[in-house]
Amino acid sequence: MSQSTIAIHLPDGAVREVPAGTTPLEIANSISPRLAAVSVVARLTPLTTAMSASTNEWMSSNIVRDKGY
Repeated sequence: MSQSTIAIHLPDGAVREVPAGTTPLEIANSISPRLAAVSVVARLTPLTTAMSASTNEWMSSNIVRDKGY
């Protein structure tokens, strides 16, 4: 992993390397466009942030979906 990428640890144990500054929405979309469409916030240990927020230091993430989906 270079300094221009960050490791995202997903709840299922998978690890994805993405460019620094990637948004939770972009990660959700890379997993599934449907997941991205129903996501409302992302829980980034230890933060909760908007789906459009950019960050450079993620340890682990959970994408929170609308309850109806």
